[in-house]
Amino acid sequence: MLALLGESALRSLLLGGVVWIGLKLLRVKNPHVHMASWTMVLLASSVHAGADALDYYDDSGEPRADA
Repeated sequence: MLALLGESALRSLLLGGVVWIGLKLLRVKNPHVHMASWTMVLLASSVHAGADALDYYDDSGEPRADA
């Protein structure tokens, strides 16, 4: 379970870094675009972490052997 949290955190950090670099390289100054970008990062990270957590357990509620 700790590995799942670590992977999700690393994935979210990388996604945030890519978006931050993109905003800096494109010199985006509009605060609405910044807010929309970070909202999408937060939403994507949450959904992806939740999908990973659902896939982590089998039908009986035990952690999967291959996870």
